[in-house]
Amino acid sequence: THPGVVSFYARALLQGHIPGLHRGQDRRQLGGDFVLDRDGVMVLAHPERGPEDRTPVGSILRAVEDAASQRASRESGC
Repeated sequence: THPGVVSFYARALLQGHIPGLHRGQDRRQLGGDFVLDRDGVMVLAHPERGPEDRTPVGSILRAVEDAASQRASRESGC
């Protein structure tokens, strides 16, 4: 960890701020990873179950590549 990062967070916490959290935000809100094709069809959906629950990057890349190849197949008539 870079010392500048640690001091930034330490100063922010001492001033009563939590970096990355704005007033009114729900700290319990979870994100996720979603991939849509060009037609707006969801080809990958992974809502997080917890902060550590992330989609492997390879799965996201495969979903993007599959969506692109399916579109190319449709456009070429194959």
